[in-house]
Amino acid sequence: MKSHDGLPMLNESSVKSQIQSLISHLPHINIDILYLYVPEFKILHQFLEDTEVIQGYTISILETKQRKYSGGNWLLVLTNKKFHLF
Repeated sequence: MKSHDGLPMLNESSVKSQIQSLISHLPHINIDILYLYVPEFKILHQFLEDTEVIQGYTISILETKQRKYSGGNWLLVLTNKKFHLF
């Protein structure tokens, strides 16, 4: 399979395994709950090349002055090659 860049991509289970490895020192975070709260994790594999290694991520809620906590969520993923913003 090819990523959105046309390069070979990682599979979904490989990405989930990398995320699980990143949170292994945080026993209060459940990978399945994380995937429910941040659905972008489910499509992340479509954007990563097969040689990319996830080194970190951050998530947050977008806010506006008029509508606090209703602007949507974002996910920023750092790999050994680039940043991905969803």
